[in-house]
Amino acid sequence: MAKNGICVNVGNCDNANQKKVLEIGIGQDFVCPQCGKSLIIYTPPKGKSLALLAAVGVLVLLVLLVVAWRMSSGDKEAAAAPPAAAQPTPAPPAAVPPPAPATPPAATPAAPDNMSQRLPPCGANDDERRRLKLCD
Repeated sequence: MAKNGICVNVGNCDNANQKKVLEIGIGQDFVCPQCGKSLIIYTPPKGKSLALLAAVGVLVLLVLLVVAWRMSSGDKEAAAAPPAAAQPTPAPPAAVPPPAPATPPAATPAAPDNMSQRLPPCGANDDERRRLKLCD
């Protein structure tokens, strides 16, 4: 079985500059055929590991189970509580008429449309009044 290697003599060897993977046969020296320097063993990068895929799958399954459990437990709580319409309504307390006011309230003068929003008196919120140049 042949071994794969990469030359590390960068700058002096074209195989190293190109990062070329060299295949060296059985019984041959594990050196670069161009420059004669030692090679390092090349191991191809592995794809996604099965353990990583399994861990992601388990995590997704747990999330789905938690969501399903929360949704099903929410339905039981709603079903356990009887609807508000089914509960008997208590009789209202005896109605007591409010006492009639001794004097009618004083009529407030009608304000013009532009004065519908009143500002507090000076001192409480002077910033807005100063902006409108209403306070000295």
